[in-house]
Amino acid sequence: MKNKLLLVDDDDDVLAALSGAFVSEGYEVAVAKNGREAIERFREGGVYLVLLELNLPVKGGWEAFERLTTMHPLLPVVVVTARPDQYPVAAAAGVAALMEKPSTCRCCCKQSPSSWRSRSSSVWRGSTPSNR
Repeated sequence: MKNKLLLVDDDDDVLAALSGAFVSEGYEVAVAKNGREAIERFREGGVYLVLLELNLPVKGGWEAFERLTTMHPLLPVVVVTARPDQYPVAAAAGVAALMEKPSTCRCCCKQSPSSWRSRSSSVWRGSTPSNR
């Protein structure tokens, strides 16, 4: 059985880019466009890692995070956000990692999703002129 990731973002381009990157690395990918769908996809079973955007319609990212981690307290969740300075909030909430937008798929794949299971906090910064 393949490792199954749940990607949650309301941007079709982001879902397509990240899905493609993870599928090419051999992962099974489920997608959701809002927090409510994320909870539904998770309940379907088999998800061992969630990449979760914070700005979501219907049910927001932090609300979905709280519900997902209530259902499975050790579930690694990587918060994906364009909001600046979210690392302290994310680390305090217990997220596995933080990925800042804009980002590249190469940046996201530098660390194996299986290593996120340790729930150690880390942050990836997007590819911008200031940090290339």
